[in-house]
Amino acid sequence: MSKFNPRAFALALVATTLTVGGTAALAQDFRSGDQRASSAALARVISVTANTERISEQSQHCTEQQQVVTTPGQAGWGTTLAGSLIGGAIASPIGKGSGKVVAVAAGSTVGAQIARNMAEQNTTTTVKTVQVCQPVTTMREQVRDYSVRYEWDGREYLVNLPQHPGAWLKVTTSHTVQAM
Repeated sequence: MSKFNPRAFALALVATTLTVGGTAALAQDFRSGDQRASSAALARVISVTANTERISEQSQHCTEQQQVVTTPGQAGWGTTLAGSLIGGAIASPIGKGSGKVVAVAAGSTVGAQIARNMAEQNTTTTVKTVQVCQPVTTMREQVRDYSVRYEWDGREYLVNLPQHPGAWLKVTTSHTVQAM
């Protein structure tokens, strides 16, 4: 009586369950020592649905440029003091005694006022261009993956794929064989 060979038994068992084309490949796998076999078939795609996700993006939105007019402030203390001293010096030869004091005081006041007015009249106005920017959040939809319903071997299946599959899918089946 011949001895039981588990490898030959497994080969015969798998060979009867595969298509004729798969049998030759399986036999080759067993001759090379590989105990796994696979076959491929086409499956009809029934429907494809894109699965999307919302993505938030930050950007800057800048408005039209605005003009801001700036004028330097009033004459400083130095200009006012210089005008007061000049006015007092000009008025000092006028009058005698207490009249002279009144003349110097009046000359100083008038000189300070004249210096201030002249400084403000000679002030230049500068125009600055300002750009106003604000952060803006925008939302956009992006396809994450596709839910694909397909029919294979008389049954319907559902799988998520990273790209749109088209009208047909290539389905690969694997069989693992173990000795008993």
